[in-house]
Amino acid sequence: MNKSKADSCMADFEPEEAKYILEPDRRLTSLESWYHDKRLVPFGELSAWDVSRAITQRICLEQLVPIAIELLQENPMAGEWYEGDLLDAMRKVPIAYWSTHIGQRDAMKIVCERVVEHEDYKNDQADIDSILDELKKNLTADKA
Repeated sequence: MNKSKADSCMADFEPEEAKYILEPDRRLTSLESWYHDKRLVPFGELSAWDVSRAITQRICLEQLVPIAIELLQENPMAGEWYEGDLLDAMRKVPIAYWSTHIGQRDAMKIVCERVVEHEDYKNDQADIDSILDELKKNLTADKA
C-alpha cells in the first residue's frame, strides 16, 4: 500500500539496509531517542522543533525543507527552542541542495528579507544577523 505524501514519515525514507532497529539493553542518546519517537510521525504532524532538528541532522531534506519554508513564510522567527531556531537550522541545508531547488531557494531568500521586519528581530538582532549572513551566503553560493 502506497502512502500519500501527507502520510509519509522519516521511516519511509530510511535505506533498506539501515532500517532502524533498537538494540536491547542499549541506552539511546537524546538524538536517537528523539528520532525513535518521531520516525513514524507523518511529516505534516511534526512540530517546528522536530522539523528544525531533522534539518540540522540533514534528515529527509527533500521532504522537510519545503515544510520549513512554509513555516518560515508564516513566521520568519519560528522556533520552539528559541526565536529563530528554524531559520538557524536552515543554515545546515547544503549549498548543493539550494542549487538544485531554485524555487525553494528563491522562497528562502524572500524569508530572509522578511526577518528584519518581524517584531522579535530586534530582541536578538546580532544573533539573527549572523544567521542571516551565513544563510544568504549559502543561498547565493555556487554548487559545492
